[in-house]
Amino acid sequence: QSVGALFNLTQAIGETMVYLFLVLLLRVILRRRWAAVSVFVLLMATATTLGTGTTVLIAGPLALAYWGLLMLVLVRFGMLAFLAARIFLMPGIFMPFTADPSSWYFGQSLLVSLVFAAIAVYAAYISLAGRRLFSEQFLEAEAGVES
Repeated sequence: QSVGALFNLTQAIGETMVYLFLVLLLRVILRRRWAAVSVFVLLMATATTLGTGTTVLIAGPLALAYWGLLMLVLVRFGMLAFLAARIFLMPGIFMPFTADPSSWYFGQSLLVSLVFAAIAVYAAYISLAGRRLFSEQFLEAEAGVES
């Protein structure tokens, strides 16, 4: 299991570098960022759709949304956020998830979900840098207490 997780991490890092290089190459060729990102999303969505073997009407829009959101993360927030998104999306691609407690892989699904939730809570805590989530003024205003 740990070797597989390490492989997924190295795969995510490698794919991130390749995607970034392809977007850069398209940017040099097309000379516009929006055109490069659009062409990249269309190419990757087409490859994903044709590689699934399912109905194009179902897989096509899902692939467009998937790659469009990933490229939005890359363009808006940068490579580290893109890498984090890819790492979080990897288990959804390579392992089944279930909410059915009678299923034999429910324990694995629950563990992965709890680990991801813990990482998200920890990241939110770290991003606050010791500040409160809600200020006292906000809490007083919500309670109807005016100063």
